[in-house]
Amino acid sequence: MSTILFVDDHHAARTVYAEMLRNTGHVVLEAGTLAEAEYLIARHRGGVDLLIAEAVLTTTNGAAVARRLKPLHPEMRVLFVSEQPLKALSEERLIPKRAHFLKKPMAAEALAAKVSQLTKAGHVKKRASGAGSAMADTSAGHGDLSETGIYGKKKVGIDS
Repeated sequence: MSTILFVDDHHAARTVYAEMLRNTGHVVLEAGTLAEAEYLIARHRGGVDLLIAEAVLTTTNGAAVARRLKPLHPEMRVLFVSEQPLKALSEERLIPKRAHFLKKPMAAEALAAKVSQLTKAGHVKKRASGAGSAMADTSAGHGDLSETGIYGKKKVGIDS
């Protein structure tokens, strides 16, 4: 299955959702802060397919977490979660308007379906890129999380 990094500063919620994901066969790395996430992702052997980030963290926000971690795993998809509605979060510019998003509390089935959708799309993109494609659009589904514009089109070369 897929490797997921789950960043949420609410330990109980993070633990419950991580266990739901493990029960569907995913490897889940858990972090409560950006610093913990950076530590885990730097030491993890292998890729990270999906970042699930709480949109509103005590010391930062989910978009800032994604901006810091995406350069380490450019192929990583991003899913934001929050108890706040998407409209309010995007109006406050905490996450991109077109971001993948689930509102907490999440049912196990809804979480599994969204994760499956995002990780399957990522695996299709990886297979296509391995077949000789020189460029891949890495913004699909997670937006441009750069400092200048949170949602634009960027193309990143994948040939090594």
